[in-house]
Amino acid sequence: MGSRPTDNVPPDRPGCNHQPGPALKGPPNRSVCSSCASASQDPKVALFSYSWVSGFEIDPNRATGLYAYFSGLYGQRNAAIDANGSYIGWGYPGSSNAADRAVEEATGGYSRLMWSHESLGSVQFGVQYAHLWLQPWSSGSGPAQANTNMVFTQLRYNLP
Repeated sequence: MGSRPTDNVPPDRPGCNHQPGPALKGPPNRSVCSSCASASQDPKVALFSYSWVSGFEIDPNRATGLYAYFSGLYGQRNAAIDANGSYIGWGYPGSSNAADRAVEEATGGYSRLMWSHESLGSVQFGVQYAHLWLQPWSSGSGPAQANTNMVFTQLRYNLP
């Protein structure tokens, strides 16, 4: 009979049922088989990120509103090399350009109450300009940064 996979497990890899091979750095003084790293370590790997929004709104009169905001988000790189020697994770070299490092937006707008009646509601007009910046961890064959300008308009009826 052949030996079971656990017969050849070194003492520094408890619970591992794979043959010794490339190891990932695990807890201090202990290596972890890269084939079972997710089983030996906490399978929930944190992707550290943060976001922010800052801005102001002002109403010069009862019918007019002005606003400006700056917002964004950041996703920290979290990558490793698997047993095949390939990168895995978020933001590794050559990763998809969908793994965004940073997204930022500056926006400003104007709104105007065009008509109002206490029992019938109101009609409001608005226009907004926004500039968006996007920076992926790896751009691949695309640009290192993307940006765009956007203009939004609205004409809406507000219920009383």
